[in-house]
Amino acid sequence: MLHLMVLYPQPSDAGQFEKDYTAHVALLHKKTGIPTGVMPYTVTKFLQGPNGIPPFYQRFSMPFVSREALEEALASPGMQDQ
Repeated sequence: MLHLMVLYPQPSDAGQFEKDYTAHVALLHKKTGIPTGVMPYTVTKFLQGPNGIPPFYQRFSMPFVSREALEEALASPGMQDQ
């Protein structure tokens, strides 16, 4: 198993990031046929700790059973529209 992982840096406007990200995830679901409410991925928010603000704001991670499955998903018409 492997994971497609995206790390998002700290945004200058967290509110705008959240709005844009919500719209992007809705588009991902629509274009790939993932039903609304189903999350075959995880989203992790990074919070400030004792060492200050982390370099990343959020991580998106989606598992795939093989490299071939990942490549097939990325080459699909729905993902090409992203």
